[in-house]
Amino acid sequence: MIKIQIPLLAAAILQSCLATHLFPDSLKQHFLIPSNQSLSAKHFILLDGETLSILDQKNADQKTAPASLTKMMTVEVVSEALGRGSIQLSDLVKVPERATKIGGSSMFLESNSTIPLSELLRGTIIASGNDATYTLAQYISGSEEQFVEIMNTKAKSIGMHNTHFVTSTGMPDPNHFSTAHDMALLGVNVINSNRDIYKLYGEKWFTHNKIKQSNRNRLLWKDPSVDGIKSGHTTDAGYCLVSSAQKGDMRLIAVVMGTPTSSNRDQDSQKLLDYGFRFFKSHVLFEQNNVVASRPIQYAEDEVIHAITPTAIKIIIPKGSDHELRTKIQWRDDLSAPIQKGDTIATLQVFLQDTLIREFPLQAQTNINASSWLKSKWQAISYFTNSWF
Repeated sequence: MIKIQIPLLAAAILQSCLATHLFPDSLKQHFLIPSNQSLSAKHFILLDGETLSILDQKNADQKTAPASLTKMMTVEVVSEALGRGSIQLSDLVKVPERATKIGGSSMFLESNSTIPLSELLRGTIIASGNDATYTLAQYISGSEEQFVEIMNTKAKSIGMHNTHFVTSTGMPDPNHFSTAHDMALLGVNVINSNRDIYKLYGEKWFTHNKIKQSNRNRLLWKDPSVDGIKSGHTTDAGYCLVSSAQKGDMRLIAVVMGTPTSSNRDQDSQKLLDYGFRFFKSHVLFEQNNVVASRPIQYAEDEVIHAITPTAIKIIIPKGSDHELRTKIQWRDDLSAPIQKGDTIATLQVFLQDTLIREFPLQAQTNINASSWLKSKWQAISYFTNSWF
């Protein structure tokens, strides 16, 4: 049973564009971390799913055909409609004739038949059925064109600025394109927006009308840490895969696009995931609401202001590099009372081997009121100004 629930982390992510951070090549060289540039994929990226640190990439911002990776966005639009209550998983959906004539991968729907929306969702995710995908788009928006408008709006909202969709299926079109980087951002969104729907990406088999089909993400059979996400293939796009794996508290997302064969697709994806888990680790610098720094504050009733972490501060670093980490606090230049609780008052800079790798905002722990003599002074100025004008 698929439930519609959005975790707090996902809600925070969905409210703003996802900002990634490239781990410096100079540090990888210092810590003797090898390169993956010899992979067969024309485009690839390896991203930590929580910190959004890019651990490796090649041509990740170069536009290319995404093929059926597109269906991840189709499912996201469906998921949002389910969350709003405008559709239900139990809805019986009539299959339009056009859906059965698209071609490509299929769940083998019959024209004018009715099928539960939940099955169309599984047929889209597991079997990558173009017929299922088109039927969902038509049902939700009345036409594929209107549905695609929603897809493009959603893409921009999560920072997919080099993506433009023309179809819900990913069938070839010169104006239908994306990047490995954008697909990684979409992968993060898919994982966090609805965990129950995300579980479908890890299912290995799908049966409809007595036809049993396997998930084309072969890593689901080869690596128990892999639980998604989506494969794709057309002549223009080559073989593509967005894969995700979790080990302990570290989740990685690998995107490969433009590999020459399905075997290359699997091998490149596995190499990237293995690379990430072998050479990097997740490191918590501060928990949420930790006081990181304090300083005197000008014109304040309280003499000291405390800067806290609004969220836990976690970074991805090479294994064995903890002792080379250091932090620096950059206070706001114009810092003076009054200050409201939650105001950004400083920036925490994180250095590894004297290289700046991340920056995080720090917030005021409490309200800081102006001192009483300053209040009196402002009242006098205000009275004089109002009287004069």
